[in-house]
Amino acid sequence: MNYYAQVQNGLVRAIGSSAPDSTWIPCGNSVEEGWLFDGSSFSPVISRSEVPVPTAIQSFVESAWRAMIEADNTMHRIQEGVSLGFTTWTTADVVTWVNYRRSLRSLMNATTVQVLPIKPPYPAGT
Repeated sequence: MNYYAQVQNGLVRAIGSSAPDSTWIPCGNSVEEGWLFDGSSFSPVISRSEVPVPTAIQSFVESAWRAMIEADNTMHRIQEGVSLGFTTWTTADVVTWVNYRRSLRSLMNATTVQVLPIKPPYPAGT
């Protein structure tokens, strides 16, 4: 099984067995969240002083990233419910969630702290 790390500012923020996009870096199965990445190799953190303190913009972008992951998970769960016949999803529901994800995606390279878009309501019956 392959493993991938999502790295921000030299710090491993997430580990997964698949890469949602090209920003995820292949890594070994021993790499953990909180490890350091110097651009070519991963290493465990030896002391807290080595962990870079995120700036306000870095924290904001991380919040947008986490909201994006949550939105992806929500859309996948709703798709499963629709596929199994537990619920329906209207075109308006799909468009609302796609636009929400597009708004979040536009914040991934933000250079100023902004307000995150409001998460849309779950479709009826979900």
